[in-house]
Amino acid sequence: MGKTIEDTITRCIMALNVVDVERLFANMDVIAGYIERKPIFLEWLTPPLVLNEDDIPIGFSGQYGSKLKSTVQVWLLAYRALMGNMRLQTVRFLNLGFCEQVYFRPEFQEAFSLDWLYLPLRFGEELPDFRVGWLSSSGCHRISIERWCQSQWVLVLEEDGEPDPVNMQGIIGIDGTQVSPERFIVCCQQLADAHLQWLACPEGFSDWSKIPQWVESLEVLLCIKPTLDTSSEVWLSNHLRLRSLTLRQCPQSSVPSCIRHLVHLEHLDLSLTPLGQLPIWFDELVSLHTLNIAETNLVEYPEILSRISSLQRLFIRSTNAYHTRDWLKRLRVSAKFLHVEREIQSRKPTLWRVVKDITI
Repeated sequence: MGKTIEDTITRCIMALNVVDVERLFANMDVIAGYIERKPIFLEWLTPPLVLNEDDIPIGFSGQYGSKLKSTVQVWLLAYRALMGNMRLQTVRFLNLGFCEQVYFRPEFQEAFSLDWLYLPLRFGEELPDFRVGWLSSSGCHRISIERWCQSQWVLVLEEDGEPDPVNMQGIIGIDGTQVSPERFIVCCQQLADAHLQWLACPEGFSDWSKIPQWVESLEVLLCIKPTLDTSSEVWLSNHLRLRSLTLRQCPQSSVPSCIRHLVHLEHLDLSLTPLGQLPIWFDELVSLHTLNIAETNLVEYPEILSRISSLQRLFIRSTNAYHTRDWLKRLRVSAKFLHVEREIQSRKPTLWRVVKDITI
């Protein structure tokens, strides 16, 4: 590639790093013109988009990946779609929640075949197709009833701003991790008749008696530092359809007995708890696929793990290398097809990541 063309491309990419939306669109038209006149420019747009573990765009692989702002990367990616090679990336999950504002140009629709799209705080009226939209509660009023009915929705609660009651239908998830228990309870009660499948509670949530029961639909429950008492255990034991349960940093030293009845449970996270042993009924969880017991007080190898035939993925403690080595030896003998991960630094789970784990 000649020096002149390389300089031109560099100037174009630098010109795209602007905040003003109208200037951004104007520069995108300039880029489109270069694509038409200089097909060699495509060489600089061919690297695939790089997503992090939360499906947030963090760059392109290639020379200019580190110089592009995230919002700009999305639009460059859309223009790649015009050249017919975008769908090979099979981007199904895209998180734009970090963006302040995004207007979806028509090219975006061609660029992605999305299952999930996490919408930014502000967005234009024209939305691309997606199966599940994740949006802040204050953004509900920006979506027409006709568009609302085309997808399902996860409501990411904010302290301020009430969701539009007209748009309550079609909500399949509530993410209440960033709000107060009072705000969470109010929203849950508004959605008592919804077909709710995914629920994330505020950290340290304890007032379970005020939460509706979605016994026919709830599949995912995420709790950080939950307080479990008799009412909460009754609430949990009623939700027999649960497939994923996160009780991370729960202060209890034993596995809540209500879990025994959750025979459809596939994913269980008991990490960072004072758990000292697994109960004798643990092998009754006949559907258990993934178990996270990292950073617990479990020291001796729990023999009952060998009797859970459905278990395929196990996260274990990161401290005390001697005991970890003993665990790994026993697991190699008793569970040949089990994938074991030794967590060095436990990541705080998000509803997006937890639900995605059981979706794909």
